Amino acid sequence: MNLQENLKIERYKLVVNRQKYFTELARTTFNSYIKIFIYLVAGGIALISAKSILEIDPQLLRKLIRIILVLAYIIAIVSIIQIGFCLWRWYGFRRAEIEINPDSPPIKKLAWIFEGLYIFIIIITLIVICRGASQIDSIVKKLQPQQKQTQTTQSIEPVK
Repeated sequence: MNLQENLKIERYKLVVNRQKYFTELARTTFNSYIKIFIYLVAGGIALISAKSILEIDPQLLRKLIRIILVLAYIIAIVSIIQIGFCLWRWYGFRRAEIEINPDSPPIKKLAWIFEGLYIFIIIITLIVICRGASQIDSIVKKLQPQQKQTQTTQSIEPVK
């Protein structure tokens, strides 16, 4: 083998390795997002559940829940961007693979399906977050202690 053939083989190995890397990075990003999303939701539920035990002011509880929702939004958007980037880079390396080895199978139209599903699921969680955000006030209001209406005195009209 001459130098050109060795370089071509090494480049081919690098390109295939990079494809694998970006596929795994997209999967890892999605898995990390799901874990963080679950932790944030669990934290929000724990705060709401422990509101009376911890004697959390309703206004503070609203702010804390909103902070959790903002964090979830930020993490979701970053995850979508990273998965999109991984998909874009994967296609670039896949085209490079075909350029190096024209006998490689062509890129299938649905090669993006798993990464697309990852993004779709993250978008669904964003919709759930959005719907949850619109319900924060009603949830906190329902958790506020009801003021007991006691009738200690009866209204007696004076006798004329």
